[in-house]
Amino acid sequence: MVRGRVDLGVPVNNLVYVGKSMYPTLKDLDMLCVIPYINRGIRCGDVVAFFTPDEGKKVAHRIISITDEGIKTRGDNNAYVDKWVLRPNNLIGQVVFVERGSKLVKISGGLRGGLSYLWHRFIKFSKAYVFYVVYRINGIWPALLKKDMAGQKDMYVLHFKRPEGMEMQLFMGKKLVGKRLPGAESWRIFRPYDLFIDEEYLDRHNSLKGSFMSSVCYGDNAVQ
Repeated sequence: MVRGRVDLGVPVNNLVYVGKSMYPTLKDLDMLCVIPYINRGIRCGDVVAFFTPDEGKKVAHRIISITDEGIKTRGDNNAYVDKWVLRPNNLIGQVVFVERGSKLVKISGGLRGGLSYLWHRFIKFSKAYVFYVVYRINGIWPALLKKDMAGQKDMYVLHFKRPEGMEMQLFMGKKLVGKRLPGAESWRIFRPYDLFIDEEYLDRHNSLKGSFMSSVCYGDNAVQ
């Protein structure tokens, strides 16, 4: 595990995040700066990295409740609460910053983190509602999708060599509908095509996988 990339005055664990369960708070290949809970209280709203009690897999999700039974978490982009009930000794620490390219992004915790989480969910479901209204009332999407999906037989993947590794781009005819960045374990399929394209199908029909790193923190929908 790489340590000490950011000077916060305390020991820092650096983990590479892959997956979509914390999008947009955390994004594929973010470098998480995780500090242990030393002389600090664990709070609802904190984004934490932890070992799952069942498999010992590293995951980064947000704390949504703390009770006598334990700590419950959920990914910001997930509809359901995680199945795990965590104990303090399961926690690696709190995610306080992420390195995203050349930027250092602060990850809020506590009350501010909880409000940020609620705001992201509001935006997500507001967009879904707008899409549904357009679909049901105007019939715009059905017409557009019918035209695009008719060319699904022409769906193909192009590979581009980047300095960081191989990038895959998914096309439907001449339209770019998704990407898989170097080292990423999951595709990012653009809306509305994510409603119809099966990522597992893409993985089964493409032998080239992204390169994986030893210090990786997964969203729960990533494959280890």
